[in-house]
Amino acid sequence: MAGVVLCTLNVRHDSKMVSTLLKHSSAKGAIEIMLKLTATVPQIVLIPDSSKPPALQKTGVIEYEALLAMGSLDFEIRRPNDECEPITLNYTSGTTSSPKGVVYSHRGAYLNSLAAVLLYEMRSMSVYLWVVPMFHCNGWCLTWGVAAQGGTNVCLRVVTAKGIFESISRHQVTHMGAASTVLNTIINAPGVEQLPLLGKVTVLTGGDPPPSMCVTCMVSLRRTVREP
Repeated sequence: MAGVVLCTLNVRHDSKMVSTLLKHSSAKGAIEIMLKLTATVPQIVLIPDSSKPPALQKTGVIEYEALLAMGSLDFEIRRPNDECEPITLNYTSGTTSSPKGVVYSHRGAYLNSLAAVLLYEMRSMSVYLWVVPMFHCNGWCLTWGVAAQGGTNVCLRVVTAKGIFESISRHQVTHMGAASTVLNTIINAPGVEQLPLLGKVTVLTGGDPPPSMCVTCMVSLRRTVREP
């Protein structure tokens, strides 16, 4: 409701590809490349990994919490004139060819968010572990779905089996989404990295069909769950 179109990008792309996508989306441009073309650069909002505020020395860079503190509760809500207006622009990974852009409408994002929550059996106050990147269809629209259910977001900076098991155990995760390749990583993790599950974790998978061995192993993992 900010009157803008969201454009999430794959951070694994190099700066040239990011610049290409930013220019294609009519965004303000990639920082290093755009500096050569114009003196105006977009503001960078830095989200640090630790609670210690970073030392900001560059002009136009602001820390996330400081940005929030500048906000006002009396902000103007800019509702779309038409529910079919665009709300977000997503690009494919570009694995097999140049990335292709897909536009989501307000209506489409709304319906997909509700469908994901219903299919996922996500109740209120669920705890969702982010493994699917948000540039993938805005995290399969669960960016909005989790918020609609008043859920808690648990984010991973790096996706590893060890980090997934630790996050599930520490934060009592109830839901997570992942492609089958990530599920294989979890299943084949060394025993020292695996932790017993204290409750049921509902997993949503997509992107490609999981192999039969993956499904069998996931059933085996579920049998090791300790009921609270």
